[in-house]
Amino acid sequence: MPAAAPPSSRPPPPASPPPSRPGDHIRAASAHRSAPVFVGIGTADAASRCLTGVGYATARAGAGHGVRYTRHRGTAATTPPAAARLWTARVSGSGTQTLTWQAVAGSWTAVVMNADASRAVSIRVNIGAT
Repeated sequence: MPAAAPPSSRPPPPASPPPSRPGDHIRAASAHRSAPVFVGIGTADAASRCLTGVGYATARAGAGHGVRYTRHRGTAATTPPAAARLWTARVSGSGTQTLTWQAVAGSWTAVVMNADASRAVSIRVNIGAT
């Protein structure tokens, strides 16, 4: 009969962190590191009303890993996006901002923009779903 192995002198491994709550997420950061960004999700109808007359671009997944952009002409937004009451979920600030949202039935629009509503948006965005 083989001898029993001596007990380990090493402490047990730390417990694994609990899995993160599944959901859709959007990560955004300004290409100009210190500029605050805004990420919000609202119903498609409410977001469309909010963007009426405002210049913006929509991004849609294209063939393969490409993205197709459509520009919509208009003026600059007059108020910061966080001031609008249409957002079901939102986050804003400097650095990388992550918005996690539990998708529910309906038609939704995600908006990513400069937190001060200024033009010349230069933002890196990552979107994922679980």
